[in-house]
Amino acid sequence: MLQEQLIAGLFAMRDHVATHVLTRLVPAFFPSGARDACTDHNPVIARINR
Repeated sequence: MLQEQLIAGLFAMRDHVATHVLTRLVPAFFPSGARDACTDHNPVIARINR
C-alpha cells in the first residue's frame, strides 16, 4: 500500500515537472532568443568584464 502511494507520487511529480517545463520554460526561450538576436553583445560583455 505504501509502495503504491510512493510510486503514484513519483509519477505525479514527473508529470508536473514535464508539464511545467513544456508550458513555462520552453516558451521563455522564445523572447530570450529574440532579445539575443536583436541586441549587440559587445556592450553587455564589456559591462560584465569590468
